[in-house]
Amino acid sequence: MSHYKKYPIIFSFLISFYALNCSAVEEVKYQDWAVQIGEDTVEAYTLNDSKSSFGFFCKGETCLYYLNLSLECPSNSKTPVLMSGDGVGSAFMMTCMKLGGRNFQILDDPEVVKRAVNSGKKIGFSVALQGGDFMLAQFALNGAQAAIERAILEAKQKRAQPKTGGAKGLISI
Repeated sequence: MSHYKKYPIIFSFLISFYALNCSAVEEVKYQDWAVQIGEDTVEAYTLNDSKSSFGFFCKGETCLYYLNLSLECPSNSKTPVLMSGDGVGSAFMMTCMKLGGRNFQILDDPEVVKRAVNSGKKIGFSVALQGGDFMLAQFALNGAQAAIERAILEAKQKRAQPKTGGAKGLISI
């Protein structure tokens, strides 16, 4: 089965995500985080020192957490990830999606990620690589709650505007 049929919501979501990154309408800063408000999409994100990003992206009724690391991975491949925050730790899978020549890792357990984001000042991810190696990425959470709340608010307002179609969410807003 084609991965486009298997993951149609995520694939269309990521196309919108890539378009947002190419033409953001408005950007608002919240400490270490920023919110980009596009015509149909909203993204809250932060960058670390290596320019990797961790964020929260919404389109319609669908929102998800993602990592954008410099990883080579086949589209729709699953990779284990360890996440650690202040008082919260978990292991789960992430799904790799290639879009516009860049790989995005969609975090498959958004509720656990949400708890970690709301619990502290930093979040870290350890991603298993081939050969037993790991990639480590750490992100500041200063401003994350306000940025994500703004993203959710903007997404709800966009959803309230009359439009046709829409996808059911990975995270309800």
